[in-house]
Amino acid sequence: MENNYPIPRNILDGYDIAGLMTKMAKADWYYDYSDDPQAWYRGSMTVKEVVEELEQISKMNNGVTAANYLWEAYVPIHSVGKPDFLQVADELEDQLKLVDWTNAFYDPLHDTIEASTREEKDDLANMEDLIKSLQDRYNSGASGKAKVEELLQKYWKDNPMEQQIEHLFNSKSAFNMNEKNYDYLSKQLLFTGFGEGHQAELKAKMQEGKNEFVLFHQQDFGKDNVVASLQFNKPEDGDRYFFNRYNLILKNDLHADPIKQTFYINNDMKKKEHEDITLKEGYNLLSGRAVNKNLVTKEGEKYNAWVQLDFKATDKHGNFEEKKFHEKYGFDLPATLAKLPIKEIQDEKQAERLMESLQRGNRQSVTIQLPDNRETKVFIEAAPQFKSLNLYDANMKRTNLQALSEGQKEGQSEKQGAKQSQGPAADGEDGGPEKKVTNKRRRQSQGL
Repeated sequence: MENNYPIPRNILDGYDIAGLMTKMAKADWYYDYSDDPQAWYRGSMTVKEVVEELEQISKMNNGVTAANYLWEAYVPIHSVGKPDFLQVADELEDQLKLVDWTNAFYDPLHDTIEASTREEKDDLANMEDLIKSLQDRYNSGASGKAKVEELLQKYWKDNPMEQQIEHLFNSKSAFNMNEKNYDYLSKQLLFTGFGEGHQAELKAKMQEGKNEFVLFHQQDFGKDNVVASLQFNKPEDGDRYFFNRYNLILKNDLHADPIKQTFYINNDMKKKEHEDITLKEGYNLLSGRAVNKNLVTKEGEKYNAWVQLDFKATDKHGNFEEKKFHEKYGFDLPATLAKLPIKEIQDEKQAERLMESLQRGNRQSVTIQLPDNRETKVFIEAAPQFKSLNLYDANMKRTNLQALSEGQKEGQSEKQGAKQSQGPAADGEDGGPEKKVTNKRRRQSQGL
């Protein structure tokens, strides 16, 4: 059979390329622009599956070429960013690799005068050609500039040629600025709860030089699944990127359909006290729980409040409205905790950790001491709107102290009843009439 695609035969024979092409043709590559949470979730999952399949193909013999062909054929420009594993080796970098930059240096006036032999003149010509190619690429646009800065950072920095960067590219502080920006964004991702797993992808995206890009993050919290798209951009006339917001989508049993919320990141240095919503806090908010944050108004006024989403109201962007319960509202978490017989609050350090966990919106496990001195494990969460705490049993069913106490009493009664109904069995260990009577009584007690 004739191969009409620029895809090697080994890949056509070893992979369902037709199925992948169909999936790519049907994929919604502009899903991130959708305000429909279900469409956003479906689109993100399909794109994720496609990228995973392309990565598998890229690991096969001649796979990078094949995967790149599929990407260029089906993925629209300005939709989803190309993954790192599809980046083809740069010709300029191949040339840079041929030079020993620990010893190489370029001084046009000195080298032109000193180059006397044919070999020296050839070396000088090759160096000038390489520098001219780097300059052309650098001046080709934001993407070319970013690529050249990446290469110079890799091969010239901390070598003799570093002192020529300002002269040749008029870019004395570009590397330091980019590195500082990268370090800042890396820490911002870490502190916002997205970990350190995106550092390589973040650097690659920044080096591309595009005005905006997106990183994707997927994480499970128990049986719940969240997918986040992290939005970065930079001004047209600037070279510093900002992490502006992330869209978070949650799929769980609480909602029939996936739900989505956009959380904005504070980049205003005048409002440094305004705390961002972390990934875990975003998940807790979408799960219906409240989070305690230090906030700053547009006028610069600082305040503390419990934040909770209102699933019955949305704004013009499709985000759920926020309900905020300020300090003056009257919800006192320490006093509310003190009303419950919680074992952990008897220890100062455990009490502090419990408070912090509840303020982050977590549903926290605690030990309740019942009136009969028995202990039982429950889960609690802050309910600032009602100035109380919500209690859940081991099955995550809502409960309260009275139900817990009655449940313990019922449990004790059942155990005592079971012992009484089994009592005669001890008198007739070898069977006989006593054993039959025991079985009869057991059936009667079970019927009751």
